[in-house]
Amino acid sequence: MSVSTHMNPVFRELSADEHSGFYDHLLRLGATSRYMRFGYAVSDDFLKTYCTEIGRLNIVTYGAFVGGVLRAVAELRRVSEVCPHDGEIGLTVEDDWQDAGIGTELLAQVQAVAKLRGIETIYMICSRKNYRMRSVAHKAHAQVNPLHNQIFPWESGSKWAQADNSANAVYGVTDLVTFSLDL
Repeated sequence: MSVSTHMNPVFRELSADEHSGFYDHLLRLGATSRYMRFGYAVSDDFLKTYCTEIGRLNIVTYGAFVGGVLRAVAELRRVSEVCPHDGEIGLTVEDDWQDAGIGTELLAQVQAVAKLRGIETIYMICSRKNYRMRSVAHKAHAQVNPLHNQIFPWESGSKWAQADNSANAVYGVTDLVTFSLDL
């Protein structure tokens, strides 16, 4: 399925008063999609708190609207004040709209926004099982690249994997992969 199969999405930044639409979008995600986005099962209450917090933080939310309804969102945030040129992106696409090219186009749109905001590298962190996000990263020519000073399991046998084994046992993180995309 491609984007052209459906009505053409409109891609744009969400305004501050559209965060309730963001919450509604997250509620429409199935359990697997929620798990793939957040790395664990999340409740409706968690999503409500998450949307409230995202509205107060310096996070750019960019959406894909189909027929006036928000169907996909990219969240762009700076990694830290110490690394102001590094950003992280999270993507969600509602189950019925996946495999239509919306996530790929949304990432392309947010790359341009990130570049305008002075971000030079975008990181995407996802489960190794999240083949859709891995496919979006691959189409954008992102590289598998471990974030420094983070607790994630890297490629098997790497120095990062060896160093992080004890941290993984503590935090229960077992299957994440990090991609980087230079802008």
